[in-house]
Amino acid sequence: GGAMTLTAGESTAGDGGAVTVAAGAGATAGGAVEISAGVGVTTAGGAVTVSSGVGTATSSGAVLIQTSNSGTTGVSGNMALKTGTSTSGATGSYTVTTGDAAGGLA
Repeated sequence: GGAMTLTAGESTAGDGGAVTVAAGAGATAGGAVEISAGVGVTTAGGAVTVSSGVGTATSSGAVLIQTSNSGTTGVSGNMALKTGTSTSGATGSYTVTTGDAAGGLA
């Protein structure tokens, strides 16, 4: 299938442009945002990568994944980190690591 690229503008004198993807508010439930990679029929499916920006002179950007606060009578949203099931081998794994530190704590 065709590719799609969504890119904000670059700047040589200030901040680069931001990209925001937001679902709409609803009278009952708010709209959902879903990011999915493509199906691979004969080989692996596509990957989903979320990365912060590189800071070439200072710090890299942060990555925040969170649920929002609840309303006055509800609970905040659940968060799950889950690998898929497998019918012919091991399931995927997940790893949480910090980067190497030079001159600080990792």
